[in-house]
Amino acid sequence: MKNIILISLLSITFISNAQTTNIPDVNFELALISLGHDTGPTNGSVPTANISGIASLNLFNQNISDLTGIEDFVALEYLNCSGNTLTSLSVTQNTALTELYCNVNNLSSLDLTQNTGLIRLNVAGNDLTSLDLSQNNNLIHVNVYLNNLGNLNVSNLTNLISLRTSYNPINTLDVSANGNLDTLYCEANGLSVLNVSNNTNLVLLNCAGNDLTTLDLLSSTQLTFLSCYDNDITSLNLSNSTQLTSLFCWLNQLTALDVSNNALLVNLSCMNNMISSLDVSFNPNLENLRCSDNLITSLDLNQNPNLETIECQQNNISSLNISGNPFVWVVKCYDNSLTCLNVKNGNNFNMYNGGFDCTGNTSLSCIEVDNVNHSTLNWFNIPVTATYSVDCDNPCSTVVGLSENVSDQNNEMKIFPNPTAGVFQLSGILDFERIEVIDLNGKIVFSSTKDGVFDVSWLESGNYLINVYSAASVSRRMLNKL
Repeated sequence: MKNIILISLLSITFISNAQTTNIPDVNFELALISLGHDTGPTNGSVPTANISGIASLNLFNQNISDLTGIEDFVALEYLNCSGNTLTSLSVTQNTALTELYCNVNNLSSLDLTQNTGLIRLNVAGNDLTSLDLSQNNNLIHVNVYLNNLGNLNVSNLTNLISLRTSYNPINTLDVSANGNLDTLYCEANGLSVLNVSNNTNLVLLNCAGNDLTTLDLLSSTQLTFLSCYDNDITSLNLSNSTQLTSLFCWLNQLTALDVSNNALLVNLSCMNNMISSLDVSFNPNLENLRCSDNLITSLDLNQNPNLETIECQQNNISSLNISGNPFVWVVKCYDNSLTCLNVKNGNNFNMYNGGFDCTGNTSLSCIEVDNVNHSTLNWFNIPVTATYSVDCDNPCSTVVGLSENVSDQNNEMKIFPNPTAGVFQLSGILDFERIEVIDLNGKIVFSSTKDGVFDVSWLESGNYLINVYSAASVSRRMLNKL
């Protein structure tokens, strides 16, 4: 009798030790072999004991079409099976999951009702038509980008921080219960209404490509990025969004745009609206301004020393002066009503032909530049009526920031080497009196009254404005410190 019992116990132990999990997908098994969870050659199975305690599994881009066997990974907390060709995925047995990344597959359905501990979920780039998150109250990051979802209920996800629903046929989205939300991307969802008044922590908002006519942002005091282009919005109140650095509101129905409270603004794109005036004098950090295809008649850029790109084509602007914008290297002002244009900013050598275009201004006869020969040889997009000059003697000829009777007589002046890691010199300078090196905050960081070799090796890397003074002239150039 004892022998029978002993044999039975040995048999049970043998069966337990020999238990295997079926892995029909050869690429899945090869991935497990590569990760050290199985040994070759492939045989369509893996010892269950090898996988039952695994907490993290990365199967990204392994050309797996069948994930049968994943149900025995009962301790799994992290699963990344993105970038494969899965048409189905069962994770109902993986109840310990906190992170699931199954984006870029061919999934048409996904049951997450047993995965109550999920914190991060990415199902972007699938064919899902519905997704039930009612049992996933702990989610803080949800990405359902590029599916076929007709609706998505997130009312129970009160811990949600990031939600991305872009490119789904969702026509209603209620985020009123998601007070912790700081990132919301709902681009191209077909929304006609979006209420973010309860989302006071929003930092990033992209609601472009919808059917919105209004957007209330008075509660969005933390917003730094706003993309609401390609809607039908008629007005934007940004007075409380004082942290805003990027605004993309082009292709709407705006007739006015007030950015006077947005001093941190770096990028502004408001083209294809009906804006008749635009004041950017309160935006000293502005680097890129795109306001084409509006009704703007004047544009003052005197208070934008960091500006690099200006695209104001197809407006009604009569004069444009960027002489006080030493970092501008792209100027597109074609199809306006320009009678004077000053691009003499000391940076013309960095302005390529395609980046300068003032065609379609039939009343423009003179364009003020740094160097006539350089512009003639490199810039061709100008009206046939216009020529280049270092002094057009018109209302645009005053160098911004200088007195009206002071101009740049040292138009041949060059800085070399530029960029520099430490020292530089000047050439083509007449009657040198002093030099100033100015940082982007307007602070003079170096000054000298002696011509020769200038040592700025101690300066931090970045762009600096160089002012060189002579008896009756100030020459401005840009220095790139490596």
